[in-house]
Parts: sequence; structure tokens; C-alpha cells
Amino acid sequence: MSLIRRRTMTRIALAAGVALAGGMGAGGCTQAQDSPTSSTDSTGPKGTDSSAGQATSTGDSGTAGSTSVPAPADDATESVQVLQPRDDLVSPASVAWDSWELVDPRTVEVTFLAGSAQCEGVSVEVIETEQDVTINLSVGSLPGAGACPAIALTSATRVTLDADLGNRTVRQDAG
Repeated sequence: MSLIRRRTMTRIALAAGVALAGGMGAGGCTQAQDSPTSSTDSTGPKGTDSSAGQATSTGDSGTAGSTSVPAPADDATESVQVLQPRDDLVSPASVAWDSWELVDPRTVEVTFLAGSAQCEGVSVEVIETEQDVTINLSVGSLPGAGACPAIALTSATRVTLDADLGNRTVRQDAG
């Protein structure tokens, strides 16, 4: 199954779970008015509007017809697991990240989906030029990890740049 299709199916499953959890009332199922799958606005991570001056961007390349699921409210962001980059992963596979946020002039936090931190880790490849910064991620099993549940968790990792980001574009290679 292709990575894009797997990510789409994961997002659909997550959106369905949110709709079921949020739409259950005493009278049964109801449709939420603010359906995450009908959103067409482009917000950065943590639901911030990019016009507010915060440097954020979605990982999508602006494909027509794409939708975005709003990030959780600030009080729910504690559910994001932070993974430290590693070099010892078993069977790493490239994954596309969803969004990025500039933490300070030389630190970029990248958000993506991965399994449990007890089972999976992330490796990072960074290529810096004068025009852009390319950040590619791979997710793989931790050495010695046994049986792991097949879950997708919102994850983040921080990348330290050699020079300030400045006006450079943050991008990823097509996965």
C-alpha cells in the first residue's frame, strides 16, 4: 500500500473516530457542524493562522481539493509525543511530515504520524542550501522492540539548523 494512501486512510480513520466521539449525544449519532473533513482553510500546527505572523506551514504542496484536519486546541497538544532522532532504527521507511513550526531561528519542530515511542523512533536527514531547507524523516522500529500495537500517534521531532532559517523555504522530498 502506498504511503500516501496509508496516510489518507489513517486520517480518515482518525476523523471518523473524532466524529463518533464528539457526535454521540443522548439521542444517538449527530453530525458535528464543524466537520474536520470539510475544512479548507490552511492553518499551521496547533491551529494557528499563518497570517498571524507565526512561521508555520503544512506539509502538503497545496494540492487542489485537499482538506486539512484542524490541530487540537492548545490544551490538548500535550498528547503529542516528542521523539529524539536516532541512527539505530530497524527497517526505517520514509514518511512525509504534516507540518512544521519555527521554535527559534535555528530550530524547526516537525510534526508527523508514528507509532508508540516504546516501539518506533525517527531518523532525520537535513539538507541546507541558501534557498531552502529540506527535512526528510524516516520512521522505524527500535532495536529489541517486541510486539507493538498498530497505532498512529501525532509525533514531533526538533531539528537544529546550521544557520538561521531566515527567508529560506522549509520543504521535504516527495516520499
